[in-house]
Amino acid sequence: LVREFIRSVQDFRNELKLTPQEKVELYAVGEKNLEKILEKHSALIKKEISLLEFFAGKSEGVKKEITLDGAKLEIGINHKHHLNIENE
Repeated sequence: LVREFIRSVQDFRNELKLTPQEKVELYAVGEKNLEKILEKHSALIKKEISLLEFFAGKSEGVKKEITLDGAKLEIGINHKHHLNIENE
């Protein structure tokens, strides 16, 4: 489940044209049991996705809905490039 989440987020990073070196804030909101699993593995998620921070239970930034193990989850990515665009 965690590997599937990481792959989905990496695909989303690619859609946003982010390089692997660009650190971002990642948000995930969905069923509470999914959020708990992701929080439990937050160190692995941060390491694999090159994150500044990971927030489960909150939603900010550029958003996308994904499905994990049959459950819907909204992920959001905040990156300084996208923040600058939104604030202009």
